[in-house]
Amino acid sequence: MEPVVAVILPAGGVGLRSGLDVPKQFLVVEGFPLLFYTLRSVSQCKLVGSVIIGVAEESIDQCRQWTQAWVEQGLLSPALKAIEIVCGGSTRHDTIRACVGHVTAKAVDTHPDVLIVHDAVRPFVDTKILTDVATTAMKHGAAGAVLPLISTVIKPDADGLLESSLVRSDYRASQTPQAFQTSILASAYESITDAELQHGTEVLQLVLTHTATRAKLVDCQPNVWKVTTPEDVEFFKFKLKQSQL
Repeated sequence: MEPVVAVILPAGGVGLRSGLDVPKQFLVVEGFPLLFYTLRSVSQCKLVGSVIIGVAEESIDQCRQWTQAWVEQGLLSPALKAIEIVCGGSTRHDTIRACVGHVTAKAVDTHPDVLIVHDAVRPFVDTKILTDVATTAMKHGAAGAVLPLISTVIKPDADGLLESSLVRSDYRASQTPQAFQTSILASAYESITDAELQHGTEVLQLVLTHTATRAKLVDCQPNVWKVTTPEDVEFFKFKLKQSQL
């Protein structure tokens, strides 16, 4: 039996590293904000029944207008039953916590089996990795997409001298999507500390710390890359035009 899946898109960041005048998830390219392309990709996965988007308070009305228009224009998969806009917090964890709370505040029999957390600025996520992490989370409690490390990670000391290096093949680069059984993710966010809320970003680690659930790591393709820097923005525009040919 296939799991019932909802996707959380945290989209409350300000995008300082992108060098843009607007948060990068709202950067308009070819007539649509970057958020649209991510939402469109997510909606193609037949397991996904609903999407919860966490945004800053001042962006709520705009996002509701956008998503309503996209649905009415038939730009998203008709399999997507609901898109809900939630007021996020000041940090990534705070926004995800608000979205999880929005889901779990409803009657228990309406809760999805699995919640997928996916960055709103990873627009080219594909159906296969969404399905893979969702079904894997049903078995293991949690699952996360990973890629091999490309560069070796080294640690400098206080004087800028080499102190140590990691064996690259022993590590992976964490990506999204990440998937969790709803009760496990809710439990982790109920236990989150103030320090984790302010400084943490890795949901897999949060779940391990507070629920002892060891996520199964799922290999993915590089198309899950995240739009972060000005160079990423330009590459996104290039890839989008390439996909339209």
